[in-house]
Amino acid sequence: MEDIYKIPEEEFEKRINKVKKQMSTRNLDMLFVFGTETESQNVRYLSDYWTAFESSAVLISLNSDPLLLIGPESFSYAKSRSMIPDIRRLLVFRESSEPDYPGVKLDCLKHIFEEVSGREKIKRLGIVGLNFMPFPIYKEIKKSLGNTEIIDASDILLSMRMIKSQNEIKLLKKASKIAEIGLKAVLENIRPGITELQVVGIALKSMYDAGMEHEALTMFVLGGTHSAHAIGRASHKILKEGEIIQLGVPAKIGGYCSSIGRPIVLGYIPKKIKEFLEVGLERENLVISLIREGVELKEVTIKTNEFLRKKGYERYFLYGPAHGIGLVECEHPFVESNSTGIFKENMTFNICAYLGNNQIGQRWEDAIRVVKGGNPPEEFSSYKREIVVIK
Repeated sequence: MEDIYKIPEEEFEKRINKVKKQMSTRNLDMLFVFGTETESQNVRYLSDYWTAFESSAVLISLNSDPLLLIGPESFSYAKSRSMIPDIRRLLVFRESSEPDYPGVKLDCLKHIFEEVSGREKIKRLGIVGLNFMPFPIYKEIKKSLGNTEIIDASDILLSMRMIKSQNEIKLLKKASKIAEIGLKAVLENIRPGITELQVVGIALKSMYDAGMEHEALTMFVLGGTHSAHAIGRASHKILKEGEIIQLGVPAKIGGYCSSIGRPIVLGYIPKKIKEFLEVGLERENLVISLIREGVELKEVTIKTNEFLRKKGYERYFLYGPAHGIGLVECEHPFVESNSTGIFKENMTFNICAYLGNNQIGQRWEDAIRVVKGGNPPEEFSSYKREIVVIK
């Protein structure tokens, strides 16, 4: 399984070369691709290094091989998985509690920039991940480079990652199948009287047994008034009959994510809840029916918002009904009423149809791929996309 569910080495090489072409077009001498444990997507996209605990970066120059920059404690781990063989340890990439590591020989950014540039002036540096870079690291970059122009170049990786390769699609489909296994385990074992957290345990065991490398995000098991949470965490709340339980079952494999969302009810379903869930289900199916190659992104949101208005649920709306999925469970492009752009072949999306107020909520969620020629999208998951009442 270790080799089956990985992006092959030659694809990483193609990605680096494509980045260099973009750098050349934009007159960038270097690109600094930053990552953290929670925002590891861009570093992993270029190196397969999955940041843990510390910070990391891929440093790309037009005229030399890339470097992987890591914290003091991650060297053996990085060597075991990085597709970039030249790895350097930096004190500034240490964990946030800031230990000193006295006596340990570490690199510094100034020397690395000088080495990679051949001591030539670095005129323009692009940074990917500037929006989540800690200030001490940004300050160290500025100090090391002097009057070098620094620009936000995150769009280089965002645009590259929007269109998926066949290897990426294979991993995304596998992640959805693992999430279906987790959902199935939950539906077979959930019952009144157990807690939200116990349900999380049921799902995670089944998904790890099926080969999952990690949750794609925190799993949602949100019962009763907790179902109104657009984002939340499972708790020790005891599940009861007759209330909505919002399930969000996420899996990751080879770095690629899935999440299946289903609202379910235990025991019996009150009439108002049934009507509410039926609107949400109809909305997800409408979203899928509207997504086609060449259709404007915003058109899907505008039409589904009109559907909600006619049904009397426009006040339950919080955000658009779909977003990209890949190395992050929620990534570009977003499907909103102000989105620009169109659906393109091999873009992948999670239909993420959340509705809620301060008392109840629901989310229907499944991954799809845009296919060629205006045909219906390929659906990566559809298990139990129906009103589920567990007796």
